[in-house]
Formats: sequence, C-alpha cells, structure tokens
Amino acid sequence: MTVHLEIKNLRKDYKRGETVFSAVKDVNLEVNGGDFISVVGHSGSGKSTLLNLIAGLLLPTSGEILLDGESAIISSDDKASRLRNTVIGHIPQGQSLLSNLTVFDNVRLPFYLSEREGDPSAQVHELLTGLGIGSLAGSYPNSLSGGEARRVAIARALINKPAILLADEPTSDLDAENTDEIMLLFKRIAKEGTAVIMVTHDQRTLNAVDRSYTMEDGVLSNHSV
Repeated sequence: MTVHLEIKNLRKDYKRGETVFSAVKDVNLEVNGGDFISVVGHSGSGKSTLLNLIAGLLLPTSGEILLDGESAIISSDDKASRLRNTVIGHIPQGQSLLSNLTVFDNVRLPFYLSEREGDPSAQVHELLTGLGIGSLAGSYPNSLSGGEARRVAIARALINKPAILLADEPTSDLDAENTDEIMLLFKRIAKEGTAVIMVTHDQRTLNAVDRSYTMEDGVLSNHSV
C-alpha cells in the first residue's frame, strides 16, 4: 500500500500564560510512497511536534493533513490509534522497547493492538532476519546494543506494513557505522514503496535522503541535497 500525504498550512500553537507560542507555523509538505525525506533542525525547532501531528499524537490548531485526499485529523483517540496501527509506523525517539518482552514479542505486539486474523510469527522472523538481527528474537532489550535496539524498533514499526514510516531522531545515540546502516535500511524500505519521514539534527544523514527540509522556529523550508 502506498499513500499520498499532503500537509496544508499546518499550525500548532501553545499558550504560555497570556502568550501564544507557535511550535509549527503554517507548514506545507507533500510526500508520496517511496519518498525518503528528512526534516533537520535543532532541539526545540518544532520538528518533533510536526512528526507527532502527522502521527495523530497531537491535534493541530489549524491546517490540514490529507492522506490520499481524505482528512487524517482525527479527534477520537480510538480512531487515531487505529490509523497509527494500520497506515503509520512510528519509531519514537530514544529507547522505546518494553523491557519485560523479548525482541520477538516487542515486534509482534502492534499486530494485536487492532483486530486482525492470523499469526504474525513468520512475518516477525522475516523482518528480524531482513534487518540482520534474526538471531536476537529471544533476547531481551537490556542485552542489545544501541544499533540492535534501533533495528528492533524499526521492525516493530513495520510489522503492520504501514504506508508511512515516521522516525524521530533515529540515529541520535548511534556511531557512524550504525548510522550508515540505519540509513541504508530506510532507503531500502522507501524503495519498496513506503514513505519514510525522518526528523533529525544529525547532519551525517543528509546524503542518504531524497529531499531534505530545514525547520527553524516552527517554519519549514526546503533545500536541495
């Protein structure tokens, strides 16, 4: 499944006392299946807020988010969760694996968060093998390296075959070798038809993407890669 994502005049305001603060200011963006894009900016620039708006974790103050021409702005928590569990795969920033579950169980967990038939075991093994960590299926998160844990988070985000993969600072705690490997994985995922949107402050990733955007004070601007 591929998707066309269109963001129009998206804005997110917060109120601090009597002062209104805009974390995202009238952002416009189009992404198609197979695109691999990055949004680069310093901490506090608004890039993670933008990603959370796309993921449905936040509601915008104004503007539109369209998936194949239909609004993806959903006020119902249940419907928003269903959207995230079917169309969108989300790799949050930092450590997000459940420490009491094995790698295998962490990856298959999202499959059971919506009503689905069948057993995802074969798909879990296929994903882990494809990501080079098939031998770690029975391991627990506390035994993994940073790069291995990030691969598990990617596998978990892909288990429901999303049309859009959102990655929040996926290389923030990785060395150069692991960063390069994660970028190669994202490029492969995009080549298979998934839209990959990554927010980062890591300049090492810029050569891997199709398009790069800069975010500063909530304003998104394009620059060529």
